[in-house]
Amino acid sequence: MYKNLRYILFFVLISTSCSFFSQQNNEQFIKSLDSLETILKTAAKDTNRVKLLVKIASRNKNFNPERTLSCAREALALSYELKFANGIFRGFEMLTAGMKYTGRQKELLVYLDRWEKIADSLGNAHQKAKSCNARGTILMDLGNYSKAAENYFKAIKIDEGLTDKYALAADYGNLALVYESMKKYELALEYVNKAMKIDKELGDKKGYLNAIGNLSNIYSYMGDNKKALEYAFEFLKLAEEMDNKMLVASALSNIGSIYDEKGDKDKAIEYYKKALPMAKEMGNDEIIIVNCINVGNLYLDKGQYDPSIEMLLQGLAKAEEIDLKFHMSECYRLLALAYRGKKDLANAYDYLDKYTQLKDTLLNTENSRQVNEMSAMYEKDKQELKISALEKEKQLSNQVIEKQNNFRNILIVVVILIILLAVVLFMAFMTKQKANKLLESSNAEIQHQKDIIEEKNKSITDSIYYAKRIQTTLMPTEKYISKSMEKLVKKDKY
Repeated sequence: MYKNLRYILFFVLISTSCSFFSQQNNEQFIKSLDSLETILKTAAKDTNRVKLLVKIASRNKNFNPERTLSCAREALALSYELKFANGIFRGFEMLTAGMKYTGRQKELLVYLDRWEKIADSLGNAHQKAKSCNARGTILMDLGNYSKAAENYFKAIKIDEGLTDKYALAADYGNLALVYESMKKYELALEYVNKAMKIDKELGDKKGYLNAIGNLSNIYSYMGDNKKALEYAFEFLKLAEEMDNKMLVASALSNIGSIYDEKGDKDKAIEYYKKALPMAKEMGNDEIIIVNCINVGNLYLDKGQYDPSIEMLLQGLAKAEEIDLKFHMSECYRLLALAYRGKKDLANAYDYLDKYTQLKDTLLNTENSRQVNEMSAMYEKDKQELKISALEKEKQLSNQVIEKQNNFRNILIVVVILIILLAVVLFMAFMTKQKANKLLESSNAEIQHQKDIIEEKNKSITDSIYYAKRIQTTLMPTEKYISKSMEKLVKKDKY
């Protein structure tokens, strides 16, 4: 049971920056956060307030998810009001973290759908891939592995098109986790190795560390403890080189669990105990509780009841301090067994009674939670039906508007064409008028020249006629000449 819990812890530690756990007890961090909250009180409702809300949400997500959630909701609402796209996307990211860590995965799926739709409407493929990835993670939490894989594949396709190698490596790693949960270990190894290849190429130490941790877990589940330990020690070495105590604590816990699987209880206890001081230093209560329970359980198996009780009481004190009822229940159960082993029946009965009561409480809580979830799902279905009806109405309205717009556009085009035709006809008319004027002017000129020529011709003709009359007047007629010739002939005869 606690091996599985340890693996879940391991993945969470790798996937987050791990710095927040150490920062909880860091006075400088707390002062910085208080300073941000003070600035927020007087911040104007603009994009800078959105950025401030996102920053506060991000810093709270690992230890105060409720504050993360409230900041995310405000950031999202204000971003919608301001039409601030980047704020909307960052708001969805923080909302995802807040809802995930407060156990509202089913409710979160509705918001993830909206995230994807907005990314689609704005043509932001990178954000669409992020929404698919987030949905895959939530569906995996809910045990819907096939749908989770479907969303991760969708993200992979988008990120391949964007040539975003960092995102692609993360996608491959997520898909590997799905296949691991489905016990398809060969496929899990295939995608972890794909992720590791990209991480090496990019020099991404965090991504590479993530891949090494996943490989260790996969081989452990496959029963190959030799390889599981090999990768676990490689993880430990890299974490020590990075001087990241949180990851070192996680690696030591992981190694202890693998030795536990091998049946080497002494080695398992050794590494679980090595993880405890670092976990305490970093303030990670859950690692402390889990390792105390694991060590206590191992001592119980070995029949060493006093050290078992000592470790279990340490884990119980911490679990009660932060009200982790599931861990409290397990501590009660194991303490009852340890005290029974010691023949301390009074304490054994006392812890058995506590275990039974808490188990009933947890069962009732679970039943109430299921009822609440069903009620929430019913309300959600009602809301979705309303949204669907509104969307249909909006779609019909959009169709009407689109038709009106199309008619308006056609009308505008027709009017423009008529205006252009009128301009062309007017220009043709003006050109023809100009040509006619030129022609009339030319004809008038020709007529003028014709009149001048005719006038000249008439003058010449008149002159010729006048000269001819003069010539006719001066010259004897043919009859006269003929008579004169006859007289001369007669005269010669005589």
